[in-house]
Amino acid sequence: MSIMGLPRQLTEKQMKFAELLVYNEGRKSASECAYEAGYKTRPRQAASELRNPRISPLVVKYIGELRQEIQEKYDIDLGRNISEMAKILDDHKSLINVSPEESQPKSEIEQRPVSD
Repeated sequence: MSIMGLPRQLTEKQMKFAELLVYNEGRKSASECAYEAGYKTRPRQAASELRNPRISPLVVKYIGELRQEIQEKYDIDLGRNISEMAKILDDHKSLINVSPEESQPKSEIEQRPVSD
């Protein structure tokens, strides 16, 4: 049963939504994940409610657990990744030999070819 109106366990649809959301992060929107999980009528509303800890605390907790599991499994550390990317950029700066003037976007007038 439930305590104060909150369910004690996740439904299959809720679990599927959480898994789709986490495993497709950056590739699918939350509403796409909700639709694919079976929330066909109002997927954007469902996605919003499923990510709201006051409305769906078990789903939010499960999403956090899945993200933690992925971080541990693949040894993901945001700070370390940013440091490594900065090092790669520093190591390859010589390959990117562009002056600051060349990197600035040209105005519309400068981009038009000159006609006779």
